[in-house]
Amino acid sequence: MKIINNTIQVTDLLQSYGKDEKDIVIIGPSPFNELDCLKETKIIDKVQLNLEEVFSFVKNNSVALMKKRRGTIAFLLNPQSFEGGNNIYSPIYNSAIKSFLKSLSKEMNPFRVKVMGIILPLTQDTKSTRKYDLVTLKYKGINNEKQVQDILSLLKLSEILNGQIVSLGAELNL
Repeated sequence: MKIINNTIQVTDLLQSYGKDEKDIVIIGPSPFNELDCLKETKIIDKVQLNLEEVFSFVKNNSVALMKKRRGTIAFLLNPQSFEGGNNIYSPIYNSAIKSFLKSLSKEMNPFRVKVMGIILPLTQDTKSTRKYDLVTLKYKGINNEKQVQDILSLLKLSEILNGQIVSLGAELNL
């Protein structure tokens, strides 16, 4: 298992649980909060460089999967929640990766390489911290170990989920 953008605890756990898996390439979510572009103009350049790294990483690792004629490339994405707090808000990165994922899945299909996207849920640590939580439904979040189990089970179903984006928990588009 090869991982890039290893910035969250879930990717560390995936690395330890899936160390025997050799035909899986995982691209982690964006490490940059794009809301910071209002304060710092260089953040967009960092996002662009990160996207170029992801493209190069996939390009280099997909050749081996194409030769073997099997494997899975999985993209992990942050939920689109515009709530502040500890949540990373990355709409530019997510939109670029979703487009790349759809195109890549069509290109890899003749080589039996499966490509899928997984939108990570809010965890119990990073769940919503809104002032009006008294009148809203409370989303409890999913702990990291449960997320890893869900991701590994989805990776086993990559044949069915080729080219799809699956959301663990509730995807938020606020």
